[in-house]
Amino acid sequence: MLTPFWENIVLLATLTLLPLVPSFLLFKLLPSDAKVSGPLKGLRLNLGGAFAGYFALFLALWYFSPAICGSRYDVWRISGSVAFEPEGSNPNTNDVQCNVSPPSLRIEADRSFHWDVPVERKPDGTVVLPNVRLDLKGYEPVVVHLLAEGEKTPVGIKPIKQTRVEKPQGISLDEPVVLKVAAPYPY
Repeated sequence: MLTPFWENIVLLATLTLLPLVPSFLLFKLLPSDAKVSGPLKGLRLNLGGAFAGYFALFLALWYFSPAICGSRYDVWRISGSVAFEPEGSNPNTNDVQCNVSPPSLRIEADRSFHWDVPVERKPDGTVVLPNVRLDLKGYEPVVVHLLAEGEKTPVGIKPIKQTRVEKPQGISLDEPVVLKVAAPYPY
């Protein structure tokens, strides 16, 4: 069985070569008067003969190829909550900057979050989960390392207990992400 990478290569080769068959038949067997004309993405096209047939079929097949190929990225739901130390500090949760490329992430007023993040799926089926960084002025930044199946938290990053969720596919953080007040800089 082919890996998804090779499946895509075979599919793209087929999409490129398949329209040649009717184009060749149009050119050899029939009077060749196929025409394609009109605007395409700001360009004015005026094609004739077998190439017009090839071009029209190529565009039609290429247009539908993303639906056939699928995506290499899945969307996972990451759920959890945040806490602030020292106890009793109550910053505005809208001021917490949470980042994972590409989406922007928000924390709700009740300090919970439910983020949909892109997760890369490699050709062998394994996933590459992103790190999420939380920043708030006056607090130490926190990096949440989302763990793939069987992965251990890297050295230097505080582990956060996580549970894999099936529907929607994702991870639930079983303890709050704690943001601590930053120590003042000594001068």
